[in-house]
Amino acid sequence: MSWLLHAWSHTADGGFPHSRWCLLPKNHGWVAGYPETTGYLMENLLVLNPVFPVRQEAIALRAGEWLCSIQDREGWFCSGIRSRTPSAFNTAMILGGLLQLHPFCQQEQTLNAALRAHQWLIASIADNGSWTRGLYRKDFFSAYYARALWLLLVADQQLSSGNNGDVLKRSFVHLFELLKRDPFSNSGFDPGHPTLSHTIAYALEGIAGAGELLGCKYAVLWVDELLENMNERSLACGKIPAAFGPGNRVDASYVLCAGQAQFASLYLKRFLRTRRPLFFEAGSRWLSDLAGLQQHSNHPAVDGGFYASEPKWKGYFPWRMVNWTNKFFLDACYAYRTALKGTAPPSAE
Repeated sequence: MSWLLHAWSHTADGGFPHSRWCLLPKNHGWVAGYPETTGYLMENLLVLNPVFPVRQEAIALRAGEWLCSIQDREGWFCSGIRSRTPSAFNTAMILGGLLQLHPFCQQEQTLNAALRAHQWLIASIADNGSWTRGLYRKDFFSAYYARALWLLLVADQQLSSGNNGDVLKRSFVHLFELLKRDPFSNSGFDPGHPTLSHTIAYALEGIAGAGELLGCKYAVLWVDELLENMNERSLACGKIPAAFGPGNRVDASYVLCAGQAQFASLYLKRFLRTRRPLFFEAGSRWLSDLAGLQQHSNHPAVDGGFYASEPKWKGYFPWRMVNWTNKFFLDACYAYRTALKGTAPPSAE
């Protein structure tokens, strides 16, 4: 959390920097504020990880003002950092953050921004359940959008009493069928290519979360079985592989740290739902291994951060620290502490 707050202090816009280039001097190399991750860091700042609660709340309020200021009039948020292209995934991530923020700020602009984002996303869903606007790759509605759908389901319950349940269920069925068809080719950024651990974790968490909300026990059990299989494959590699492909192919030449953090969090969250010891053991193992990759330094630009890849020169944002690794690491830490306390986590509803 200290690393994240230090990162935030190096942007002029109020958002959390996308990343830091590590080959530049320590107080340099910070990239501009990134709307997507600024949105989904809200739950860590305000709810899950109150390390410095007063400062975190103040930063969340400022970051929320920035998000409201950059929203398009139609309701969407942009892809990337400086792009003006709509992104459905980013819009859903930010929508979730705005709903976390509103109880703290009670500002009309925050609620209105959430309503506009919700309406734009709902209007983007076709009759067959696919999303037609703001896709990362044109005409490819990847299974990792399940993570966005889960947040949209939660938002729909809060903002419109679940009135769009039928259309959202069609999206769920569409995504789950895509995932079942080939989870390791249909969950990435490009169709037919190996899937990064980062995006397949999105897909599995989204299907499990949405499946629980919709009462689809089969989908949740399917995710749990795949997670068990992936843990066995990862144990054989000694790490969560950076990418999974069809035919049991994996790329275990490096750790994609955000992906390993997501899987640690996902295993621990599934333990909290199922109380299956295997999930606690898996989540604890991968969280512990990742903690060993956290950087320690006398300089706050480094201390507490993670290189995006380990080794740091490998294929996922080489020589950079990206803020979402810390976000998912904090998620996993919260789930681990909750599991140790033996208490049930707050539900997504």
